[in-house]
Amino acid sequence: MKAQHRAGSNGSAARVAWAVVAATIVGVFLGIVGPFGSYLNGGTLARIAYWVVSMWLGVAVYGSALALARPAATRGGIPPWIAVAFLVMAVSLPQALATRALALYFWPNLAQLSLSRLDWFMQVLVLAGPVTLGYAWWMGLLTSPPARRAPDDASDAETGGESGLFALLPLRLGTDIICMAMEDHYVRVHTPLGSDLLLMPMARAVEDVAGIEGFRVHRSWWVARSAVLRIDGPARTMRLRLVNGMDVPVARRTVAMLRGLGWLDQPAATSRTTEMSSPSSAAR
Repeated sequence: MKAQHRAGSNGSAARVAWAVVAATIVGVFLGIVGPFGSYLNGGTLARIAYWVVSMWLGVAVYGSALALARPAATRGGIPPWIAVAFLVMAVSLPQALATRALALYFWPNLAQLSLSRLDWFMQVLVLAGPVTLGYAWWMGLLTSPPARRAPDDASDAETGGESGLFALLPLRLGTDIICMAMEDHYVRVHTPLGSDLLLMPMARAVEDVAGIEGFRVHRSWWVARSAVLRIDGPARTMRLRLVNGMDVPVARRTVAMLRGLGWLDQPAATSRTTEMSSPSSAAR
C-alpha cells in the first residue's frame, strides 16, 4: 500500500511543485507591484516575503479545496462547479484570517486601520477566486467526468468503431496512452499531453486498451510497454520509470510474468531510443 501511495502521488507531486514555483513568481511580482494598497507598506523585501508566503498558503488551501471538490460533488449529487465555487468561498475565510495575521506580523501598524475582517475576506476572494476557478476550468474540474456508456454498435460504426475509454478521453489529450491509474471509482489516464479522470472500472479500462501492448503491473496500474524508460529495484520493490517521469510500482506476483514477456530484458522506450540513434538506423 505504501508503494501504491507513493506512485499514485507522483504525478500530483509534480503539479504541486509547478504550482509552488508559479506561486513564488507571482508572489514576487505582487510584492513589487503592491496591490490593495500594500505598496504603501514600507520595505520591498518585506512585501515580497508577505506575498510569497501568502501565495504558498493559497496553494495549500485552495489546492486542498480543489482536491475535495469532485468527490464532494459525487457524494452530494451536485454539479462539480457548484462544489468548487462553494469550497473556494469557504476556504477563503481561513486564507483571509491567515494572511491578515501575516500582514499584522510584518506591519503591526495596520491594526490601526479601519479595514475589517469582512473587507479582508472580500479582497482575498477577489484575488484568489478567479485564479482558482480558472485553474479548475483548465484542469476540467468544473464538469463531471463522463460516465461509461453502454456499447452501441450503431453509434460505434458511425464513429469508426471508437468506444469505451477512447470515446471518453478528451481530445486535447490525444490517444497515446502512457499509463492508467485507479483512483477510487475513477481511472486516471496519462498521455504525453496530460491526464484526466474517467468514471469507469479499471478492469473495463484495461479491456479497452487491449490493442496497445501493455500490462497491468499492479492492481491499480496499467502501463504501456513503449512508455517504460527503465526498471529500478529488485523484484520485491521493483518500480518502472516511465517516459513522463512517473514511477509505477510493480506487484511481486507480476514480476515473473513481466520477465516471461521480456519486459525485464530492455525497456521498450530505451531500445527504441537506441535504435533511432544508431548509425545504421540513420542510414535507413
